[in-house]
Amino acid sequence: MKLASLVGANHAEQYPGSEHGHTEMFCRFLEQQATASSADLLAEEMNLSALARAQVSHSTVQRVATALMIRHVLCDPNETERRALGIPSYEELKMRRNFVKIFAAEEALLEEDERCYWPVREREWLDSLTRLNLH
Repeated sequence: MKLASLVGANHAEQYPGSEHGHTEMFCRFLEQQATASSADLLAEEMNLSALARAQVSHSTVQRVATALMIRHVLCDPNETERRALGIPSYEELKMRRNFVKIFAAEEALLEEDERCYWPVREREWLDSLTRLNLH
């Protein structure tokens, strides 16, 4: 039976050169955890579109996987896949609420709206890993 570990992180640390300055620390942590658990795969909540928007060619998690010579998978659905799953975009959620300007209260409501679709996204992450047929 395969075991899985879940690591939560600030999404900014998934991009090389994060303005928060913790990217290298995050990489070292992932390397230590992956090595200690003899991991053969690193998967992350990311997709190619998000990397392109951040103007980077790879994530820090992918960098760690490459350094450790293990597989890497991007699990987050892209815009097309989200549409197929019935997950609205941020802009669509804004339009549903008729928001033009976004203040703190409106931002909180939009974040709440997005959270309603987290179970669908999380199911897709699990399904994408299941499709890899990891035995």
